[in-house]
Amino acid sequence: MYRGYCEQLQNTDKDTKMSKGGAKGEGKKPEEYTVEELFKKLDEGESHSLLKKYLTKDLFLELKDKKTKLGGTLKDCIISGCLNLNSHCGVYACDPDGYTVFDKLLDPVIKDYHNVKEISHPPTNFGDLKNLGFGNLDPSGEMIISTRVRVGRSHANFKFCPSVTEKAMNEMQTSGLEFARLDKYGFLTFCPTNLGTAMRASVHIKIPKLSKQPDFKDFCNKLQLQPRGIHGENTESVGGVYDISNKRRLGLTEFEAITEMKDGIMKIMEREKEL
Repeated sequence: MYRGYCEQLQNTDKDTKMSKGGAKGEGKKPEEYTVEELFKKLDEGESHSLLKKYLTKDLFLELKDKKTKLGGTLKDCIISGCLNLNSHCGVYACDPDGYTVFDKLLDPVIKDYHNVKEISHPPTNFGDLKNLGFGNLDPSGEMIISTRVRVGRSHANFKFCPSVTEKAMNEMQTSGLEFARLDKYGFLTFCPTNLGTAMRASVHIKIPKLSKQPDFKDFCNKLQLQPRGIHGENTESVGGVYDISNKRRLGLTEFEAITEMKDGIMKIMEREKEL
């Protein structure tokens, strides 16, 4: 996710450097845009992003001059989504305090993406690590190729990637480590789609029959799982192999998330065998 965000800004920078002449504003580096120019691009452009959906003109005027304790701004939060109108989310917190200062924009986005009416997250609970009760789901190795579980963590006292400087990155390496967390949101990352546990568990699995079914994505969605290509978001499957991961990360514990993932994978395997 972080890599995708950086690539968006890098690609935007390359595109603007390559443009010659044309409308006013072309050829600018991303950081050279004013927040007003960015909003105009979003407002006048065609986009189905959550940023476009929730950043109204009135809300923009209310938030555009606000700053966080670390100096983060609305521009830091929306620059990627305004310059990349094909983004799904399009808005990213500038730093931990951004979730409070810009909550009128971020909270609706969080509720929409995570499909919750209220934002609430339980205390951390990884379960009894010595007795999780998980066995080998595919002893023959015919379907599951690999699994992994990873978590996102951000430093509590520095800006997030939309606005962090190289100097700050160097300072992080020698400073005391404190993870950014708020009781309401759980662990914080720059992306509002990855809050709460900030944990993604994924399985590379061969499901050539199920993946060809017209209801494949709906089937996964009902299990709170997200199917993606073998290299992650916006990539294609190869040989019927998909990356299946947990969709829910906010509002449940780590143990509940991994259990939901395990149960869903078992049902996917059952359906594949039935076809």
